[in-house]
Amino acid sequence: MEGSGGNETNGTNGNGTPATTSASPALISGSGEELFGRAWLDVESEPRVFQEIVCRLGATGINVQEVYGLDDEGTAMLRGQVAGLIFLFNYRAVDGEEKDEAQDCPKHVWFANQTTNNACATVALLNILMNVPDLQVSTNSIDHLRTFKASTMGLTPAERGQELTKNESIRKIHNSSTRGIEALNAALALQNEVDEWKKAKRYRKKTQARSKRTSKGKIKKVEDDAFHYIAYVPIQGEVWRLDGLLRQPVNLGKSSIHCSNITLAYTAQGIFEGDWTALARTNIQQRMSEEHAIDFNVMALCIDEKATILHQLLKNAISIQKIKTHATSTPELTQYWQSNEPKPMQAQELYHTFGITPEQMKNNDRLADCTLALLTPENGLGMLRKLVEEQNELKEKYLEQTINDGPEDVVIGEETEEDSDTDVVNEILQALLDAGVALGETPKK
Repeated sequence: MEGSGGNETNGTNGNGTPATTSASPALISGSGEELFGRAWLDVESEPRVFQEIVCRLGATGINVQEVYGLDDEGTAMLRGQVAGLIFLFNYRAVDGEEKDEAQDCPKHVWFANQTTNNACATVALLNILMNVPDLQVSTNSIDHLRTFKASTMGLTPAERGQELTKNESIRKIHNSSTRGIEALNAALALQNEVDEWKKAKRYRKKTQARSKRTSKGKIKKVEDDAFHYIAYVPIQGEVWRLDGLLRQPVNLGKSSIHCSNITLAYTAQGIFEGDWTALARTNIQQRMSEEHAIDFNVMALCIDEKATILHQLLKNAISIQKIKTHATSTPELTQYWQSNEPKPMQAQELYHTFGITPEQMKNNDRLADCTLALLTPENGLGMLRKLVEEQNELKEKYLEQTINDGPEDVVIGEETEEDSDTDVVNEILQALLDAGVALGETPKK
């Protein structure tokens, strides 16, 4: 399935909100080179393509996977902890204006509007990646993510969208994942917008313009079916829907798991305990019902299994430490420490094998809240034995992952056949644009 953003927002209104005009005068003026140079091409909604964009942006430890079902079984098939979901669907209407009670984007949420056609895939990816705590970045590539995040931290969502539209490096990364035919289609779409804008400017009546200005708040019907991406991401104990076509992000509510009399929503780093995707999946199903969506796709951005195992090991080590401190002393527990039974790993082994430091354990002691909630004077030894068994299993998984670590499926820097085809098409198209052919002009002689 391919996403087509040709009917989505293109620029912003005077108040900084996403607009839905066809083509701005800025795109009309200038040479053919300027026109094509600003194009964002349509990308396929395939995990492989999104993975390539993620890698080219410099993010590591993130795997893009397809979600084969919106039930619990579908998410259980995913490998690694889910950092975000991307929902692609065929929409036929978009809200012209948000509800009056829509709250401004809070400072701890990074959110950008989509202000140009066909950029929805990268907008959705950025709206997730920018909110992943302690995102790992490759040391062998340019840090596009942190650089762009730092330069846009104080901006509004609309201003961030405008900065993204103008960012040549990220646009080239986005376009590098497209096929040659998309380059031609994008150029034709841009030319159609130019023609429509010129025609509208020439023949638009004042009454029509006045009518359009007074239609704010109504539902805008899309002439043709179009595909759109929406991001879902957990941020500090809450699930957010980040739709680039809306001015502000939407808080779907808190996500938590329950253990006895304690509710644990998220760790000190913002990593969720429990399945936060339940709220997101419910919202996706609701949107599908509203749109009568038949064609749709859901992808998950997952923290790789090795990082997930490390998080589980950290939680396990903290839980063992808490039981050693708070468990009621019994003859059985004393006998255990004197026996030859498997014992927990010591701090030195945790550090040298996994890089887990005492400071990390101290800063994340909330990870053991569920364990302490279940601890009773009678079950301390049983819980300790279970945690030690779990620790050994996690150690085995971690070492297996370390041994099996190989090159990424997407090799950045090696030109593929599709890359070569795209480059050739772009060069031909650029020559035509420079000559004025694609603009409907007479070729220069």
